[in-house]
Amino acid sequence: MPPRTLMPVPPLHRDGSGPPQPLPILFPNQPTCRRCPLWADCGPRGAVCVPTERVNDHNPQRAIIVAVRNPGGIENLHNRPLVGRSGHLLRRVYLESTTPRLLDLGTVYLVNAVRCYTNQNKPPNKTAARLCLPFSLADIHDILSHHDEAHVLCCGAEAATHFFGVSSMTDAFKSQGMYRTLLPYNPPKPKKDAPPLDPILEPPDPSKFPPLRVWFTYHPAFLLRRRSPSHLKSVTEHLDLMVGTITGRIAIDRPTILTPPTSIAENLP
Repeated sequence: MPPRTLMPVPPLHRDGSGPPQPLPILFPNQPTCRRCPLWADCGPRGAVCVPTERVNDHNPQRAIIVAVRNPGGIENLHNRPLVGRSGHLLRRVYLESTTPRLLDLGTVYLVNAVRCYTNQNKPPNKTAARLCLPFSLADIHDILSHHDEAHVLCCGAEAATHFFGVSSMTDAFKSQGMYRTLLPYNPPKPKKDAPPLDPILEPPDPSKFPPLRVWFTYHPAFLLRRRSPSHLKSVTEHLDLMVGTITGRIAIDRPTILTPPTSIAENLP
C-alpha cells in the first residue's frame, strides 16, 4: 500500500466566536481516477474523488465514522465532504446537538460511499459504488489502526447498503447498535472489449477489521426535503440512543456480529 499523507485544510467559515477550531484533515484522494464514468460528471471545476475528512482533534480512544452516499454539487466544487446545505445540517444537528456532543466523544470522520458527484444528484449506480469501495475500505482501515474502538453512523439507505448490505432502513432501525462487518470488495465483471481498469491499491479485507458498532439514521438531505418534525424527532432519538450507549447511560447488549448474507455481498455494490 503506498504512503498515505494526511493534509490539513482551512475551514470554510470562521465567525470568530469561541475557541479556535482545529483544522480539518483530508485523507488522500485520487484526482486522476477513471475507474467509472462518474469522473466526467464532476466537470472542469469539480473534484474527482472527494476525500474522507477528519473533523476534529485526534482522540485515540474512539473513532466515530459518519457514512453518507456521495458528494453534492457544493462538495464537488470545494473537494470536501458535507459542506453544502445537508452538510451544514449534519454538522450542526447530528454532531453538535446531542448531550454530550458526538464531537466530544471521539474523533469524527466523514466518509462517502461513492466519492464523485453525480449529475443532478442522482443515486450512483451499483458499478460505481462497487468500484469506489476499495478507497473507503483503505480509509477505514487507516482509521481503525489509530483507535481503540469505532462506531459508524450510517446516514441514509444508500450508505447502509453500500457499506453493510442492509436492504432497507426498516431493517436497519431494528438493529441499532449491533456489531457488523463491512462488505468485502467484489470487483464487477469487466464488459466485453472494455479498457482495463486503472491500477488501484489492494483493498484490505474487512473481515479482519475489529468489530464496528453501527447506528443508522436518515440522511440530512431527506430532512431538508421532507421538513417533517416526526423525521427530525426520529433522528434525535437515533442520536440519543447512540450517545447514550457510548456514554454508558443506555445499556444495549449486542454480542452478535452481523455479517451480510453471501447473496447480498455478491450482488449489491
